[in-house]
Amino acid sequence: MPYAAATRHHAEPDLGASGDIHVSTVPRPRSIRSSSMTTSQAPAIHEPLPPDPRTAPSRHWRGRLAALVDWLLVACAGAVLYFGQTHTVYGDAVWRRISLVDLLKNHTLDRHPYSLVGPIFSAPLWEIDPKLIAYYNCIVAAVAFTCAWLLLRGRTERVVARHFILLCLAASMIAPALGSYYGEMFTVAGQGVGLLAVVRRGDTRRDKLIRAAGWVAVVLGTANTPASLPALALVTLAWAWRNRRLRYGFAAAAAALMIWGEAWLRRGSPFDSGYEVFHLPNNTPMPYVGVGGFSYPFFFGFISIIFSFGKGIVWFIPGLVLPARRRLAQFGAELGEAYRLWMFLVAGLVVLYSSWWAWHGAWFWGPRFFLAGILPAAAALAACLADRAARPLVNLATLGVLALSCWVGANSLMWGHDLPKLCQDNEYQLEHMCHYTPEYSSLWWPLVHHLPLPRHGVLIAGFYLVVFLRLGVPVAGRLLRQAREWAASGAIELRAWRI
Repeated sequence: MPYAAATRHHAEPDLGASGDIHVSTVPRPRSIRSSSMTTSQAPAIHEPLPPDPRTAPSRHWRGRLAALVDWLLVACAGAVLYFGQTHTVYGDAVWRRISLVDLLKNHTLDRHPYSLVGPIFSAPLWEIDPKLIAYYNCIVAAVAFTCAWLLLRGRTERVVARHFILLCLAASMIAPALGSYYGEMFTVAGQGVGLLAVVRRGDTRRDKLIRAAGWVAVVLGTANTPASLPALALVTLAWAWRNRRLRYGFAAAAAALMIWGEAWLRRGSPFDSGYEVFHLPNNTPMPYVGVGGFSYPFFFGFISIIFSFGKGIVWFIPGLVLPARRRLAQFGAELGEAYRLWMFLVAGLVVLYSSWWAWHGAWFWGPRFFLAGILPAAAALAACLADRAARPLVNLATLGVLALSCWVGANSLMWGHDLPKLCQDNEYQLEHMCHYTPEYSSLWWPLVHHLPLPRHGVLIAGFYLVVFLRLGVPVAGRLLRQAREWAASGAIELRAWRI
C-alpha cells in the first residue's frame, strides 16, 4: 500500500501576516501494519518544526498593526459619511416626514403610500429637534454595522469581518442613503443584519434569542418597504428548503400582515398600496414610461437594472460578480450562509422591480432600490481580498472590482446631490440620457464634465485612495509574485520567437 494512501490529515494552526489564525493541513501517518510494510520499509517520519520564536512576535505585531489601521479607516469612513456631505430631506423623503409629523403632531394617519414603520423609530429625533430627522439614517447605519460586527466577531475570520464593515462604508453607494431620509437604509439594516442573525448557529438560549431578534428585524425591514415582500418570500423559501422547516414561512406571513394592516388603517383597504396614482407624463422617447404600476416590459427592465450605465448594478455594485460562496465558507460558515440569503434577496428585488414603471428609482444617485446589494458585494470582495491562494485572474478581477467600488464610494459622497440637470428639464424629457448613456451617468458625469471638487474634496479623495491602497496593495503584491513565477517557469521563451 502506498504511503500516501496510509496517511490522514490533521489541522495545524498557522499565524498569518494579518495576525489571524489560518488552518493548514499536513499529513500525519497512521499506524503501519506489519503485514503490508515492515518497520525497515517504513519511511522516516519528520515531526513539524515548532514555530520560530524570533518571527512569531513580529507577525503578531504586524497583525495588531493591520487591525488598528483597519479600525481607524472604519472610524474615518463613518466621520467622512457624516461630515462630508449635506444631509437633507428631499424627494420621497418629504412625504415620509409629513406622514410622521401628522401622526405625532395631529394624531392622524394620512393616505400616502410610504410606510411609517421606519420613520416611526425617528420620532425621538423629531421631538428633540426636527432638523435631526435628516441624520436618522446615519444612526440606523451605525447601529446596523455595530450589530453586524458583534454577530461576526469570533465566528468569522477577523480580517474578513473587518474588511466587510470597511467595504460597506467606504467602497459602496451607501453615502446618498445616509445623506437623506429615504427608507432604503432602514430596510437594508432590518433585512440585511437580521438575516445575518438568522443564520447564527448554536443551541444556547442566547443563540436562540439572537435568531428570534433577527427575524423580528427582517419583518420590520420588509414592512418598511412593501415591495420587498416577494423578495423576503424567496429568502424564506430558500432557508426553509435548506433546513427542511416550514416555520420560516411565518416571517413572510408576519410581514404581509403588517403591510396589509397599515394599508387598511391608512387607506381603508389592505390591498390599496397607494401607488396606483403615481406616474409621470410620458413625454420622453422611452415608450413604456409614465403608464404606472407594473407596466414595464420585464425583459427591458431586467437588462436595464443589470447593465444600464446610469442605474445598472453591475457598475454600481460590482462586487456581486465575484465568485465568493466557497471562499466565504472557508472564512466563516455563518457569513457564507448570510451571503447566500442576501443574494436571494437581491435576486428577488431585481425580478420584482424589472416590471415596475420606475425601476430606475427616479431622481436619485444610483440604483437606490438595490441598496441591499452592498452586503453580498462587500462580503464577496472581502473574501477575495483575503484569499491568498486565488488564481491570477481572480486577483486581477478583485483588484478591478475594488478600484471601481472605491470610485463608487467617493463619487456618491462628493457628487451624490449633483446630478445632470439636463435629464430633469422639461418634465424629464431627456431622462433616458441619465439612465443609459455613460456620459450622463451619475457614475461618470463628474469626470466627463470636469465637476469641481466639493468642500474638503481633496481630503475625501485622499481617504478613498488610502482605503484602496490598504486593501489593494496586498492583492497587487500577489499578482506581481504570480507574474514572476509564471515568467520563471519558462512559459515565455523569447528566444523561440521569430519575425
